[in-house]
Amino acid sequence: MSSAAALLTLDDGTLVTATATRCNGAGYDVRMELAGERGQIGVGLADRTPLTSVEPQGPPAPEKPWPGFLERFAPAYEAELDAFVRLVRGAAPNPCDGREALAALRIAEACERSRRRGGRCGWGRLTGAPVP
Repeated sequence: MSSAAALLTLDDGTLVTATATRCNGAGYDVRMELAGERGQIGVGLADRTPLTSVEPQGPPAPEKPWPGFLERFAPAYEAELDAFVRLVRGAAPNPCDGREALAALRIAEACERSRRRGGRCGWGRLTGAPVP
């Protein structure tokens, strides 16, 4: 699948939308926008983000957009490897014990089940229990 959209409902009733695409002809684009009652923020917006405004006074397309994930996330991959080596050497604690990864996997599996069935899929149907 090359494009996807999901509508999630959090425990408190908050609605969350998530969209994704595997191919962006303008460049590699990974970002998130969060909007709420008190404001809005963006994550992943930079001068190389392949995003062009259609407004006459808006910013133009970037001159050199990110060509791929290696260039986009090189500093993050380096930090991840550094943290892993420090963990293996006993110089630092494990910064990620797996709970976040398990929660992300459960969300992804719920989205896939919903896609296959064409309907809603909640945590209880997926795991039998809420995420810890």
